[in-house]
Amino acid sequence: MKKLIKCMIILSVAFASQSCDKECEDKIVEITSLENEYGCTDTQYQIQLSLYEQFIIFNNQEDFEAQAEGPCQPEIDFTIYDLVLGKKGLTSGYDSIEYKLIEKCKSGDQELTVTFTLNATMIAPIVTFHALIPKLGIGQTLTVNVIANDLE
Repeated sequence: MKKLIKCMIILSVAFASQSCDKECEDKIVEITSLENEYGCTDTQYQIQLSLYEQFIIFNNQEDFEAQAEGPCQPEIDFTIYDLVLGKKGLTSGYDSIEYKLIEKCKSGDQELTVTFTLNATMIAPIVTFHALIPKLGIGQTLTVNVIANDLE
């Protein structure tokens, strides 16, 4: 009888921990861009920053205007967005840039993954990447991972 009770307790704990994990799942957060929201073009080359292999999160218009140069200088609605801008040096040309923003279930923090799909051209550009993300909450952190997928 003690063994049966012990087994039932172990099984119920195992089942409870599995159901708790299923209730808490990371979620994909929608993002947008300066092209979509403000009509900017060719931002990969038109926005200039004094950064290299780094990124910055802008949360107000004054900082954005002071640090980002180029023809794309819209009045960004920083009440609903934060702007992530960064620079990446590539080993060859690229076909596309993909962005994916995940909000971690347990911490509420966010992780932005920027993926460059490289091609065979012999140009090795330094590219500006950006994403307009929903305004970060107080104490919420953002991690940015930049990946350059080499040719296969």
